[in-house]
Amino acid sequence: MDQTQHPEVSIIIPCYNHGHFLEDALSSLEENGLTAISEVIIVNDGSTDVNTISKLKELEARGWRVIHQENGGLSAARNTGISASTTDYILPLDADNKLTKMYPTKGIQIMKDHPEVSVVYGDATYFGSKTGLWKNQPWNLQRLMLSNFIDACALIRKKDLVEVGGYTKKENGWEDWNLWLNLAFKGKKFYYLPEVCFEYRVVEQSMVRSLNRQKNWSNATLEQILESNRPYTDPAALEEYIIDQYKKNPIGYSIKLFLKAYLPGWYNYLYKKKLVRKHF
Repeated sequence: MDQTQHPEVSIIIPCYNHGHFLEDALSSLEENGLTAISEVIIVNDGSTDVNTISKLKELEARGWRVIHQENGGLSAARNTGISASTTDYILPLDADNKLTKMYPTKGIQIMKDHPEVSVVYGDATYFGSKTGLWKNQPWNLQRLMLSNFIDACALIRKKDLVEVGGYTKKENGWEDWNLWLNLAFKGKKFYYLPEVCFEYRVVEQSMVRSLNRQKNWSNATLEQILESNRPYTDPAALEEYIIDQYKKNPIGYSIKLFLKAYLPGWYNYLYKKKLVRKHF
């Protein structure tokens, strides 16, 4: 396996007993020419499966970079890969998924053209026990606060990821959601690329599907996420933020607030003409 001396993006692949899927994920990188622009870091999160351990040894012998650690969960594995990365952009890839050819290059170009953008995400296709298109949604903070709609397989600017402390150490199955909220509440910008960016494997007994079947996850998870983002979700903090913005520019802020609340069509028109900023 031959990787470039000057990679542009770090593809982080956590692996816990998913050695039987790894070959597909890595083949998608090779077949699409992505190893030429990326450093690939596989993090063995304390796998105990004999076949997975054997596969990881084989991959190391073939030149793939594998970092071994004690089992610490998905967040810890991703954080380990991020710490070991040497590029400006991070692209998490689950061991059982695949990347498309143009996603990393297009995402990187978007980041370069728009330095204010921290995250580029897009659509996906299902494969495995389910097939079809996963059509995502344009960025909307209010929608994100209600539920997560952005998969982990999103291109992230590393410096912004480091700024918010990476992935939360609490394993609740919604680490991605918490990360997106952390970035959003810090004022980081998201960019929706309306193209198929990766292939999402659906396995009938997968952990995510099992979590989705639980009927009582939402309250506990929501409480954790709200607590970790308390400075931004607490009503008093929001009121303080609005007052602070008003003090800085009372006339301009009042006009924008009025337009956004009562004349959103005009607000979007003025934004397209670059007469107002999209966010306060």
